[in-house]
Amino acid sequence: MEVESSRVINVLPALVWTTHPDGTIGLLNQRWYGHTGLTSSEACSIEWQSNIHPGDASEVLERWCLILAAVEPGQPKARLRRFDDAYRWFLISCNPTRDETGQVLRWYAVNTDIDERNLAREALRSDGQDLRSIIDTIPKTAWSASADGYYDFVNQRWLDYSVLSLDQAQGWVGGL
Repeated sequence: MEVESSRVINVLPALVWTTHPDGTIGLLNQRWYGHTGLTSSEACSIEWQSNIHPGDASEVLERWCLILAAVEPGQPKARLRRFDDAYRWFLISCNPTRDETGQVLRWYAVNTDIDERNLAREALRSDGQDLRSIIDTIPKTAWSASADGYYDFVNQRWLDYSVLSLDQAQGWVGGL
């Protein structure tokens, strides 16, 4: 059973790790070693912290300490350095396992790469802002409404004409 568990952990498409109840490293899967480029001795020392982006390190380490103290699951996000020195965003999901008395036996965690998701979200945000800028420059009022008649989009010319704020216009029913 243990050999099969090791195989499963090593083929999961994420960085998988465990710690002892005090937070010290227990196990790291092969994907974790491949991503970080750290050796086993480096990973089991404090050196693993150097793989956290300097801009994220203090916050994620503080969150990890709070998660350990609260003995509750947590999901911090951080940029982790890859073996080639590139940083990628990860969602770090960690969960304690307990014995029948409630004592923590081990922490299990999965680092899921969310870098492409973050890039796609930013591109959509940027595209949405670009589209809004384009629509705001047309010399006509423009709006859209849901099937029940509530306005869900109005351009700047519409706001100027109606003398309503964007907050007032959102959900407004009717026409001008």
